[in-house]
Amino acid sequence: VRDEFGWSDIETVKGQYLTTPAMEGYVDGLRAHGIRFNLLLTYGNKLYTTPLDPDAYAHWAAWMAEHYRGRVDNFEIWNEPGNFSFSKQYGGSAKWVPKFVELTQKAGAAIKAVRPDATVLLCAEDGQGNLKAEIQGGIGSAGDVIAIHPYCHNQPRPEREWFLRDLGKSLRELSAAHGGPRRIAITEAGWTTFERNKVQYLKVASGYPRSSLVHQAQYLVRMFLTARAAGVEYATSYD
Repeated sequence: VRDEFGWSDIETVKGQYLTTPAMEGYVDGLRAHGIRFNLLLTYGNKLYTTPLDPDAYAHWAAWMAEHYRGRVDNFEIWNEPGNFSFSKQYGGSAKWVPKFVELTQKAGAAIKAVRPDATVLLCAEDGQGNLKAEIQGGIGSAGDVIAIHPYCHNQPRPEREWFLRDLGKSLRELSAAHGGPRRIAITEAGWTTFERNKVQYLKVASGYPRSSLVHQAQYLVRMFLTARAAGVEYATSYD
């Protein structure tokens, strides 16, 4: 399971961290049923002058890793920064990508300092251009696994999607060339069946064709099979 806990929900007083009973029950419930948890550490915190303060985020990320010692091993840093906060805060990719790389490097180092055993996932990107820019910017040294979101823009077939066409060869080579990991996880992929008031999702978010339930099931199976063929460590479907 991949799910997120919000920084601003846990640090409501500067420098003090407190999870909720619901969070603890969720983590413990997954563990009790033998379900691995990919914990996504999300977004900003308005307690700070800069809600994306890299040092404050890194401090919180380290606290989370220590707090969940023995219960959570996989920590994913942020999610689609171009879509969530970074581009809005800093502007175009030439400005926000270095800021995101800085935050990731600090958070990855902070997590590893307290939990060398933890697996740190990087990038969490749905766009090939942003992903390449982050890798070329040196983000790979911060962790263990490149996380990608290979949504099938403009066509539904997973085997035609950019990552799976070459079974991840080009991505692994790019990451390795910039000091990053060769390990890859798909932390989001999916086919929407969303329809409201007879408006297809394609009209709501351009480029995502609406699927039937049957097609959704078929594409998910094909995605999992091709991901395994590509040596992906695990894949999670996004609802």
